Amino acid sequence: MKDYKPKVVLARLKTGGKTVEQIRDELKGQGFTWNQFKHMKESYDLFDGLELYLSLWAYDGHSAWHLYNWKQEDDERVMNAIYHAEQFNPFPAYLKDYEKFVADWKAETYDPGCVFTLPLDAAEVLQVLQEEEKRH
Repeated sequence: MKDYKPKVVLARLKTGGKTVEQIRDELKGQGFTWNQFKHMKESYDLFDGLELYLSLWAYDGHSAWHLYNWKQEDDERVMNAIYHAEQFNPFPAYLKDYEKFVADWKAETYDPGCVFTLPLDAAEVLQVLQEEEKRH
């Protein structure tokens, strides 16, 4: 994919304001626990209103936004949102271990092991920074 570039945007997230019950109903049947739904709510509420850099990729059929980057002044809020996301990650490296997570984050050794995605309707695109490019 060296001849491929994803679409990259600056977007404002619209992820907050849902109750745990609403999130549970939306994801019914996917095997999450009540505690994981609570962490989803925390993560979504922390991300809500942030202006982040997101990317859109062909390999998943442009089905979701991928977290690409963020402004340095939002780092602590993003860190906490990602920590809560770790609690419902299918392969959590920091389950109930906030101190280790923060230490690794600050040492810049944190590796999520997978991409953090958001539904397409969870972002208001403010600016397109790079159009998707496919060269054959």
